[in-house]
Amino acid sequence: MNVIVPIAKKIQAMLSHENTQLHETILHQFQGLSASERIKLALQVLTELSTNGKISAETFLKCLLKLDEGMQDSLEQLTAKRLKVKLYNRDVGLAIDAVVYPYYRRLFLEYSRVISLSQSTRLSLLEQAAIKALLYCRTYNAGFSMMMWRYFDDQPPPADAWMAIHDLFKYAENSSILYERVMLYPDVKKPVDMAVLMVNGLMLSTLQKENYSAVEIHIVSRLLNDWVRQVMFEKAYAREKYQYFVNLNHDKGAERIRAFDRTADYRYWRTEAVVTKIADHLAAIGANAVGQDSDIRGYASMRTMTKLFKKLSQDWSVHDYKRQRRAVAREKANSRLLVTSGLEQICKQLSKFQLQETVQDKQPIFDIKATTLDQMHLTQTKHLLMGLDEWVLMDVSDTGFGVDLGREPSPWVEAGKLVGFAHPQQKACYVVAEIKHIKRQKNGAYRAGLQIISLHSLSMQLIKLDHTQVELSKGFYLEHDESDIEINRVACVWVPPHHTQPKSSVIIPINEYQRHRQFKIDINGEEKTLVLGVAIEMQTEWVRASVAAIH
Repeated sequence: MNVIVPIAKKIQAMLSHENTQLHETILHQFQGLSASERIKLALQVLTELSTNGKISAETFLKCLLKLDEGMQDSLEQLTAKRLKVKLYNRDVGLAIDAVVYPYYRRLFLEYSRVISLSQSTRLSLLEQAAIKALLYCRTYNAGFSMMMWRYFDDQPPPADAWMAIHDLFKYAENSSILYERVMLYPDVKKPVDMAVLMVNGLMLSTLQKENYSAVEIHIVSRLLNDWVRQVMFEKAYAREKYQYFVNLNHDKGAERIRAFDRTADYRYWRTEAVVTKIADHLAAIGANAVGQDSDIRGYASMRTMTKLFKKLSQDWSVHDYKRQRRAVAREKANSRLLVTSGLEQICKQLSKFQLQETVQDKQPIFDIKATTLDQMHLTQTKHLLMGLDEWVLMDVSDTGFGVDLGREPSPWVEAGKLVGFAHPQQKACYVVAEIKHIKRQKNGAYRAGLQIISLHSLSMQLIKLDHTQVELSKGFYLEHDESDIEINRVACVWVPPHHTQPKSSVIIPINEYQRHRQFKIDINGEEKTLVLGVAIEMQTEWVRASVAAIH
């Protein structure tokens, strides 16, 4: 259905009625459309309005403000859909990106154009201080939303976007509207000002080069919007007060304060309040003192929030921040890896490897219950089994690998996933590793960093000793049947001690972990009891826990 063609005619028809105010009727044509259709149409309307010579600057501004308000619900729907759907349907996610990002970009440019015009031409509407402050805040909101959608896809902001933001900041600072508070949209509950929006945008920019998923970036944006209610920018630097600065003459966001030459164009702001909140929430989580009515539960699961707070605590630390530097040298490589993901599949491959490691010149071990796979080429096996991919190895170090995922990584690929593969250089080693980060390169290809967990793991099976119900689906349970041994088996990777972890540990499904939980294991034909210790690493699907005891 093409809903966009007659836009120019519709706007001309609206203008032809003498008593009709265009901004009052601009949203009528959006009724009955889906969220995606509404944003597509809004982009067309913006284009038509900006090129229509019969519309005055003040009418255009009124339409711009009204259109912006009218699209908020649709943008929230598309944002929520994008954050969910791109995990398993990359094409749909990209289609949403192709709708929302251009809208925010055009909205930011049109707001900026009105501001530029108002600085040289008198606009009576902007003589109202509240409307002027609203215009500047809406411009910032559009600009930082545009940037956030770039961060979702591991991309930096558009060229000169920060310079445009900084020019608005300078004007607002000199015009005394930087701290003028407004209600950004009719349905919001708390006022904001440009300074608050600026700090939120700056702090979000610090995450762009770090290992944060789109979901995490969006949660941080919401946290900042809720937590940062008042802020002051300072021109004078005080060593104990500030951790970040922004250079208003550079096309960059926030920068961590290290050794630097102070200039009059630097601005500073305090971050202790946010860092303290994060620390308080982590303490409450650690003490199991987060109430069921806690506002934190409204952002995401406690597991997700715990992981996010730990990362933010490190990256935004006021006192204990350590710049991430490459600790070990990497050597270039160029070979192919056949990679499997998921604990169950890794255990199967590891079992095969354990049986075959003494046999030379074997075919790849990815032949799960099908000997015909032995003769297949790597390209034929790609995506044949869930979580089985062919990646290109780019570099190797003592602690991990850098790999090229290609332009279209499989939907399962994301930071925190557990992967396994035969070591490309050490034939006696099978690598169990975690995907630590994924970044999109300028050429469109994706690169990932893999951190080694172990090179000498063992595949094991644990037997549950606590006979609990098995939840088949939400609300439906299968009663324990002692004769059904498969239900009581738990896939497990045994990680032996090594120089960075002096005690043995096990990797098991996250839903099976509970500290001090006991399992039955078989060691050289002898039945033993294994007791789980503390969680060393925890991700969405798996946990690596210490072994508290075996008796």
